[in-house]
Amino acid sequence: MSDLSAPINSERQQDTSRSRSRWWSRPARATVEPLVASPDAASDDGSAAAGKAVRPGLTVGKVFALSSQERPVLLLAVLLRLGSEGCSFASPLILATAYDAVVESYGHEERGDATREVILRTFTWVLALHVAGQALGFLSGFATGLSGERVVSRLRRRLYEHLLRQEMGFFDAQKSGDLVSRLGSDTLLLQQATTSSLNDFFIGLVKVVGGVTLMFIVSWQMTLIAFLSLLGWLVLVCLPGMRLVSRLTKQYQAALARASVASTESLGMMRTVRCFAAETLEVGRYQDCIGAPTGREWWPSAGDTTYRHGAFKSAAGTALTSSGFAVIFGALQVSVGVGFWLITYGQLQFGKLTAFQSYQMQIVMGIGQLASSAMSLGQAIGGATKIFQLLDREPRLPTGGGQSPAEPMRGEIAFEGVVFAFPTAEDVPVLRGFTLSVKAESTVALVGSSGCGKSTTLSLLLRFYDPQRGAITIDGHGVGDLDQVWLRSQMALVQQAISPSLPISPHLSPVAAAPDGAGAVGSAPSWRGVNHARVVLAGARGAAPRHTPSAAGE
Repeated sequence: MSDLSAPINSERQQDTSRSRSRWWSRPARATVEPLVASPDAASDDGSAAAGKAVRPGLTVGKVFALSSQERPVLLLAVLLRLGSEGCSFASPLILATAYDAVVESYGHEERGDATREVILRTFTWVLALHVAGQALGFLSGFATGLSGERVVSRLRRRLYEHLLRQEMGFFDAQKSGDLVSRLGSDTLLLQQATTSSLNDFFIGLVKVVGGVTLMFIVSWQMTLIAFLSLLGWLVLVCLPGMRLVSRLTKQYQAALARASVASTESLGMMRTVRCFAAETLEVGRYQDCIGAPTGREWWPSAGDTTYRHGAFKSAAGTALTSSGFAVIFGALQVSVGVGFWLITYGQLQFGKLTAFQSYQMQIVMGIGQLASSAMSLGQAIGGATKIFQLLDREPRLPTGGGQSPAEPMRGEIAFEGVVFAFPTAEDVPVLRGFTLSVKAESTVALVGSSGCGKSTTLSLLLRFYDPQRGAITIDGHGVGDLDQVWLRSQMALVQQAISPSLPISPHLSPVAAAPDGAGAVGSAPSWRGVNHARVVLAGARGAAPRHTPSAAGE
């Protein structure tokens, strides 16, 4: 058997030594590095260092294609919402007849009965339209919400399934907290954008266009004032504001992902953190990602933190919404003054003026919906960039195909001149010209110092990675020529680390749920030794407690 205890690359040893000395000499509250050194995480657009990344430009159509299966329901929701808004648009014109009847009958008592009849009929219609509009709005909101849940469920499953198909080199370069952030907060942004925000944006646009049209019918002079104000806001404020919010959202989500990585790493290695009394350092590392607002400093200081990016994002979003209200309400005041001026010349009725004001309020609400949904859409585009980078990424190692021999594996293993370095550190070879031959039905122990390549050898045998040079065969078949699922179903790997929060049975029998009982513990004599090894490793020999604190030899 080849000696695995050869010294590892001296340069890596020196780098590790320097890293430790810097860690201990660093002041307690300086900008800190991770407690446990890890390969530099690739940037979001450079994570394909360990694989192939297909990165076409992200388009709005590509984002909205996520909800393509829900389009019939979303279309129904839009139609229901249009009916609801139509009821709202009809009410002011109906109310105008009541206003005009009251004004015309003022001082004419003989018209009292006729006026009251008009008022009763008018408000009966208005109340009926109000009830119908609310019912249609409820149905529309329910359909939209249900569609959103369906979209995000499919997206999360698709993303999670795609992540699990990536090769191990991808996970070496990524942090689990970053990936969890993509599955959680980023997918939620896309859910809102592709369903409710899109619906609100369309309805807001309908409110604005419909309101302007009806206002033009009532009075073109007053409408011209409102229309020019609205057009100026859309061109000068809304469109640039959406681009700004999208850019700020990308920065915010990236900082949030780094914070998730920092917290996940620390909480996942709590024994190590506690052993070195590094709680303060880990809190500082987390704070470097989220920021440290104090009572005296309201404006965020310089730094790539969630607090700073969130503050700018909040300011941009608030400015986008507030500017819309400011423009519309300013135009409202001016147009009302013009309306009273037209009444004095007999060019406008009082009922039409009240209807015009109602439509202006409809437009104000439409502007609010446009601004809110525009900000949500901008945030979604920012979050979608990272998600589609992951979805478009092609794994370096294929997950399917290859040979599946009919005969069971005998276990004759051969490594011939294997040279291997991890994808995240290709300049640091772990195995150099490694050769090993293992006969079938034999027991072999790989002995060597920590980091010399024992676990790496098993990873190559399971084809978690492909070597740069050399060949690995099992029963004469090249590992790279075999179907990965078949290959791993013929092996049993007894993990040393276990989860203290889970019952012991999943650790002892992880293959018990295999189809048709294939590979189940106890289903064949060859599995008895595997089961015995699991029990001994878990420290549960002779007993089966519900939980076990840690694995022996941890």
